[in-house]
Amino acid sequence: MVKDELLGKQLASYILMESLGQGAFGSVYLGKHFLLSQKPPVAIKVLNTALNSQEEFDRFFQEAVILDELTHPNILQVLDANLYEGYPFFVAEYAPGGSLRDRLDQLNGNPIDTDEAVRILQQIGRGLQHAHDMDVVHRDLKPANILFNAQGDALLADFGIALQIQKTRRVDEIGTPAYMSPEQFKGKISKKKRSICPGLHRL
Repeated sequence: MVKDELLGKQLASYILMESLGQGAFGSVYLGKHFLLSQKPPVAIKVLNTALNSQEEFDRFFQEAVILDELTHPNILQVLDANLYEGYPFFVAEYAPGGSLRDRLDQLNGNPIDTDEAVRILQQIGRGLQHAHDMDVVHRDLKPANILFNAQGDALLADFGIALQIQKTRRVDEIGTPAYMSPEQFKGKISKKKRSICPGLHRL
């Protein structure tokens, strides 16, 4: 695993200021440009050093490539990707509003305001439709992967296991089980329209 001794260190042009979270393939840090103080903070995803197979390496950078192709106001924007002193990483816009998972947890089981829920669903729906128009299937759509930018707009994030349909039809059965579609359990991908998550009435 990438260790927290990276905190406070420089990775390429950025100082890693704070740990934002860890996932299956990488750790995410809040970064600031080491020289240009007026540049906004960014999110920097660094590949876990324990993941050293070519397949894992390719999958990590695949997310950056897909995000770069999916330019849309409701999809997290990627800014850079590189390899620095043995650390594969990519830089994305920072979403200071946290995730939809965070908001749901703060409500302790109470529903989100209806108008806000509709706005979130519309924005993520537009981002998801754009991805589908580009033949990209996310495969891990869940509240933790819906982020909010400084303006409060919803952003579809974490394309780490996304796939492009024209490249494959048969895939491995990975994802978050509670949010996986029936065909995903069978190792298939499709652009069928489904709810963002089971129990959508909670929104």
